[in-house]
Amino acid sequence: MSLKIIRSLGVQRGKNDKIDAGRIAYYAMKNQEEAQFYQPPRKVIDKIRKLLTLRDHLVKTKALLVKNTNELKSFEPELPKLNEKYSKTTIQGIEKDLKNIEKELDKVIEDDEKLSNLYEKATSVVGVGKVTALLLICFTNEFTMYENPRQLACYCGVVPFEYSSGKSVRAKPKVHYMANKTLKKQLHMCALSCISAKGELKEYFERKVAEGKNKMLVINNIRNKLIHRICACVRDNKLYERKVA
Repeated sequence: MSLKIIRSLGVQRGKNDKIDAGRIAYYAMKNQEEAQFYQPPRKVIDKIRKLLTLRDHLVKTKALLVKNTNELKSFEPELPKLNEKYSKTTIQGIEKDLKNIEKELDKVIEDDEKLSNLYEKATSVVGVGKVTALLLICFTNEFTMYENPRQLACYCGVVPFEYSSGKSVRAKPKVHYMANKTLKKQLHMCALSCISAKGELKEYFERKVAEGKNKMLVINNIRNKLIHRICACVRDNKLYERKVA
């Protein structure tokens, strides 16, 4: 919201609490007809978000320790052995904590009927796993913050926009840099999973690439398709039905 206010005011110089208060009040007055009541997330969603954040920190820490050991192998042979010796216990502890977090996530999902239903619908889509589904549920406040799939896809940074002006400017449509990078990354991993496993989306990818389409363009189309499929399942309260050739 703060970014919306800043961009709506055009070029501004100077900043203090009094000026900021005036700008916020002006924005609120000007857009009061479009005001939407804030719906705070439920406590269970806050808990899921915190668990996912902790999980992400542990995964990155483990990857850093493993990477450091691998990088040292190109130097003295003793260095990686020493590094592995003193980081082995830490890595094992992180792996144990990650397993406990996974169990806690499963328990939280199972104990909440609404969350369990949304999770079941989202993960029924081919290629969508636990982390992606839970991140979508958290960032969209249980799929209540967006009116249609395109809005959500835009938020995730997978919708290409036209860049043209008159007859001289004719750039290829491309996605915008303003996006939720966490969701975009997760959707990218989902898309890669889809094109590496046998199925409809892999056939779609191979067909489009054979037609001469750019690989990243096709992957982005798959990311977009995944969002639309998840939203359709949530909207209709149905599990995704896989197409049989």
